Amino acid sequence: MERGRQLLGIAFLALALCGLIAWESWGRGYFLTEEVLLAREPIEAGTALSAALFSAGKVEKDSLAEGALTPEQLALLQGKVTNSQIPQNGQITVSQLREQDFYLGKGESIFVLKGEWISLRSSSLRRGDWIDVYALQEGAERGAEMPEEASGGSEAGGESGSRDAFPGTYLGTYRVAFVKDSNEVEVVNAAGGERAEALQRTDSTAKIGSVEIIAGTEDYGTLLRGLSEALKRNAEEAKSGKSAGNAAGTEGGACLLLVQREAVR
Repeated sequence: MERGRQLLGIAFLALALCGLIAWESWGRGYFLTEEVLLAREPIEAGTALSAALFSAGKVEKDSLAEGALTPEQLALLQGKVTNSQIPQNGQITVSQLREQDFYLGKGESIFVLKGEWISLRSSSLRRGDWIDVYALQEGAERGAEMPEEASGGSEAGGESGSRDAFPGTYLGTYRVAFVKDSNEVEVVNAAGGERAEALQRTDSTAKIGSVEIIAGTEDYGTLLRGLSEALKRNAEEAKSGKSAGNAAGTEGGACLLLVQREAVR
């Protein structure tokens, strides 16, 4: 009888030990954790997402982010970029995904608007913004008709307002690819948040030197022709004395006006 009780006690002890091992090796993970996608390394805001940037990992359920993506949802990353920074081993959520709408389309390339061409532009101009480009002309009448050949560029969503409000020629609407300083270093917000609202871009890392735009070859050619014609006309009028000073805001060889049409956030 005594021996039977001892064997029963040993059996209960073995069962408890097996239960503890099973809990630690399987039960805890199954009941208290969730498998999600974790960043292999820090991911900056605006990064194009792919499966290679993540690995599957388990996190405690009380640390689970709302809308965290699981390995079964990897397909959701396709064609998306992140709208905020993700630290190493950080979770990615549905709310951090946005469509990848910043890319070179068929027949498009990146072209520069040299600093010496630009007469007026906002200091808050940043990569990804949409701009209307005008060639300002000395002595041009406000609301002058836009030549048909000078209507290049892409169209951003929304209304741009009246394009006959400036003395000169509308040369198209373009997406800003890069904003560079005089040393060819990208100008960004000193405090980060590249996609901040335009009025929140209060402190930049440098003075804007040049602006690079996304455009088709033909559209850029149209822009250059409009620029050349405006420069030629301004030089002729300045030489003949017809122009009354810098009425259109031009100075020297600079005559492009960049109107910030849509500041991307």
